[in-house]
Amino acid sequence: MKKKILILYTMYGTGHYAAAKGIEEDLKERYPNYNVELFDPFSYAYPRINKLFAGVGRIMATRLRKFRNLIYKWTKYFY
Repeated sequence: MKKKILILYTMYGTGHYAAAKGIEEDLKERYPNYNVELFDPFSYAYPRINKLFAGVGRIMATRLRKFRNLIYKWTKYFY
């Protein structure tokens, strides 16, 4: 029986999925005897809210990029 690796991600914009997909591909190459799977738990548990958040994420990434960058810089003060 193959061991499993589960990669959790969200679809808030395409960056999270692209990163998860890259990790998945790398793990499949390094560990061919493992079963590597991607899963978006938020879309499974709350599909309507997930669509809303994903849409907002796309808008923030494309049309409101300067605003998104400002929020990102501001949140760095909290860690």
